[in-house]
Amino acid sequence: MEVEIPVGPRAQLTTQLVRRVADAYGLGQITGAQDLGGAYNLNVRFETKRGPYVARVYRPWVVPRRLAAVQAAKVALQEAGIPVVLPIATPSGAQHITYAERLVEVEPYVDHDAPVASRRSYVRAFAFLGRLHGALAGSVAGPALPPPAVENYT
Repeated sequence: MEVEIPVGPRAQLTTQLVRRVADAYGLGQITGAQDLGGAYNLNVRFETKRGPYVARVYRPWVVPRRLAAVQAAKVALQEAGIPVVLPIATPSGAQHITYAERLVEVEPYVDHDAPVASRRSYVRAFAFLGRLHGALAGSVAGPALPPPAVENYT
């Protein structure tokens, strides 16, 4: 039996989306919004008086159970000492909202610089990847993470 998966196009940055996120998360006045790209999800940087945030607008196939498991994996990674940015909750305590039948989560925006390619930077990067793989192997993403409805790695 084949199941119909609601693929849908990538979400678009609109004034309605900006307003919905600002209202739902209590971000106040948005002074700027920028589409950061993303092949599957729309990632939007929001400028506010409290600082920058990023909203991730998922494709329709991402369901609440899957997003909750991904967020739990992020918490577990952070508890294992991996630097992970966690989503913020709405004032009512929700970990995500919906917009146009899509799930949306918001995180603080963390600026970054690309490291200079050097032997030292590669050693640090590979050591970090080893820690990440170790944390993931330690049941962080285990069977509790439901498989995605759509796979982009096969």
